Amino acid sequence: MLHSIYFAVRMFIVSFVVLTVMFHYIFSASTLEDEQSAIHQTMNDLSDALLELSNIIVIAENEELASSTSLNKRSYIYMSKAEVEPETSTDAGTVDLLSQYKNALDRLGFITTSSISGNFMIKDWQAHSVLYRRKLEPSVVSTIFDSTRCRELNICKTKVNKYRVSYMHEDALSGNKLFTIFKGVNEHIDIGFNVHLNSNSYYDDKNISIMPPNTKKNQKNYVISVKYADYPDSLLFYRSEYADIADGIIVIVQIPFLYVLDIPLKFSGILSFFIAISIFYFHFIQRITCESELHKEKSMIDTLTKAYNRRYFDYYSEATSSGVLAVIDGNKIKEINDTLGHSAGDSAIKLLASSAQEIIRDEDYLIRSGGDEFVILLNDCPTIEIATEIIEKIQNRIIQKSKYKKEFREHKISFAYGLTPYSEGDLYDEIIEMADFYMYENKNK
Repeated sequence: MLHSIYFAVRMFIVSFVVLTVMFHYIFSASTLEDEQSAIHQTMNDLSDALLELSNIIVIAENEELASSTSLNKRSYIYMSKAEVEPETSTDAGTVDLLSQYKNALDRLGFITTSSISGNFMIKDWQAHSVLYRRKLEPSVVSTIFDSTRCRELNICKTKVNKYRVSYMHEDALSGNKLFTIFKGVNEHIDIGFNVHLNSNSYYDDKNISIMPPNTKKNQKNYVISVKYADYPDSLLFYRSEYADIADGIIVIVQIPFLYVLDIPLKFSGILSFFIAISIFYFHFIQRITCESELHKEKSMIDTLTKAYNRRYFDYYSEATSSGVLAVIDGNKIKEINDTLGHSAGDSAIKLLASSAQEIIRDEDYLIRSGGDEFVILLNDCPTIEIATEIIEKIQNRIIQKSKYKKEFREHKISFAYGLTPYSEGDLYDEIIEMADFYMYENKNK
């Protein structure tokens, strides 16, 4: 059992390694190609969105450029204000610039061709008002401009012409997980868009982290790090993808080695498991069968003569071929036992058996049926005459070997025999009974 398990484990390891290498070449190239294509498409979407932010700013300031842009389909935008205390409210002049943006974009029939068409937002930090695709409640606008929240999420006013990326956070409007990229237009207005992770299937199995510039680490740019959620960071990376999507913003995607090997490992693991189970089953069954056959073989061997014993006929009750069956019965073996003792009797029986084994062929069988009685199956022996010649040779061999044993010089060893032919399918009990009859006739003579 343990040997079969050990053998199956070894075969599992070998097949797993071989299949992994094979499936790696079959699947990994296409997997990596598809993933890189998705990465590049996502990076292009971010770059296109930032480009259109720049278009919005330019077009709002110069309506003559409208004909050269993609802002050509009707989509109204709305201006919403936060609730402020009367003494802290701003005068009408502070809202004029944001109103100018709104009027300019409305006259153009504003919409964009990228994902920012529904996610852009222009914020006026002085007037606490926003331009958005739908009207917002004053309380929601107040939340957007909340000073504590903006510091925690890194979405406070940025410098003119300077991009900033917020930390990952939940949208105040929809509750979606997102990050915001925005840019300062002037001293108190910035324009940006929200990247909703649920709007792009690429982000489904990814974790996004935002790393702001850090002088201690000599990091000058915002880094949008995309990591694979199901794979630990400590593993080696198969490939890393970088893209400068805007001035001061870098996207880094590191493809884990296990991601590329995911399909090969799964396929090879499943196939190797079935291979190992199959090998274990057949190896175990083979061992059980071999051990059973060995046990059966040992149980049929006579310990004194090394010939087969009577159990042979328990396992094989009928003939499997044709031939001649001989029953032989030792003469004077009892006399040797009584005169010289059981040791000499055993020696006489062994002499009888060894003489027979030296004469008969490998395909013939010598079976000790009891005491000094033996059965010889001469398989494929064609006639009684040939069988008689073989039996007589055994008699002569016993006589020759007896000459060299002192205890048998006075007590001549011989045997009586009976022969009967048999055919395939004949029952051994009936054949032996017939041969016994002839053997006793021979013995009486």
